[in-house]
Amino acid sequence: MKTLVATFHAPEALMRAAEKAKKEGFPPEDALTPFPIEGIGGVLGLKQANIRRPMAFAGFSAAVFAYALEWYSAAIAYPYDSGGRPFNSRSVFLLFPFELGRASSRC
Repeated sequence: MKTLVATFHAPEALMRAAEKAKKEGFPPEDALTPFPIEGIGGVLGLKQANIRRPMAFAGFSAAVFAYALEWYSAAIAYPYDSGGRPFNSRSVFLLFPFELGRASSRC
């Protein structure tokens, strides 16, 4: 089986070429672009991935676990009075869980 690689300077040219190749019986395998092109997934026959909800759940769960771990270690396991702040200092504990949940739920 032969492979053809082509370069296009405009997204419209890529879409026209992919549609024409598909009509002639040569289904395009992939399109590498530096930015998303609307409709290229339909031409390539790609299906929408159903990973958003599980990843959002995983990100939220990781954030809750990170907050609980920070709270437990500072308020229960090793309660050290640092400058008179409360042991459950939300303003200090929320930064890491927020960033962890945000980073792990990106998809």
